[in-house]
Amino acid sequence: MGRTLVPVEDFNPEADCNTIRDAFSGVGTDEKLLISILCKRSNDQRDEIAKLYKTMFGKDLVKHVKSETSGNFREVMVSLCNSTPKFLARICRNAIRGLGTSEGALINVLAGGTNEEIQAIKDAYLKKYKRSLEEDIRGDTSGTLKHVLVSLLQGNRSEEGASYEQAVIDAQDLYDAGKGKWGTNESTFNKILVSRS
Repeated sequence: MGRTLVPVEDFNPEADCNTIRDAFSGVGTDEKLLISILCKRSNDQRDEIAKLYKTMFGKDLVKHVKSETSGNFREVMVSLCNSTPKFLARICRNAIRGLGTSEGALINVLAGGTNEEIQAIKDAYLKKYKRSLEEDIRGDTSGTLKHVLVSLLQGNRSEEGASYEQAVIDAQDLYDAGKGKWGTNESTFNKILVSRS
C-alpha cells in the first residue's frame, strides 16, 4: 500500500505560510483555508512550512495554531504542524501521563518504528518534556510489558530482511521456551520479539 499523502509538486512554502496567516486574519479562523494547506502537504513540506513561518512572521506555527483553534480540530492541526518524531513523542507522553497507561498507544509507536525513528522519538521526548522516555515507561508500566517496551526503546532491532531459516529457528526457540513448562521463559520471547523486523 502506497502513501496516501504525497508531496505537492509545485510546492511554495512562502505562499503556504501567507495562506495560513490569512486563515488567522480577521474574526475567527478560516478552517477550510488551514485544512487546504496542512492536510494537503507531506510531513517534510509541513516541517518546511513550520520553519519558514517563524522566519516570516516571528511566531511559532504550533503555538499560533493552538491559540487560534480549539477542540478536536486543534488536536489535528497541532499534530500536523509537528514533525513525526515530535508527534510520536507527544503520543507517548499522553499515553503515560495521568491515571493509567495507554499500553496500546506505546506499543503502536514503539513496535512500528525503525531503530532511527525510535532514537528520534526518544530525542524529541527528552527535548520537549525534559524527561527520559525510558524512565517514564519504567515508572508507569510493569511486568513483561515493561521489559518489552524498554527493550524496544533500545532501538536494536535487526533491520535486515526476514530470513526463512531464522524464522524456523526462532519458531522452535519460542516453542521450546513455552511448551511443557511451568510458566514460560519470557526472556526468550522478549529477545526474539523485539530484535526481529
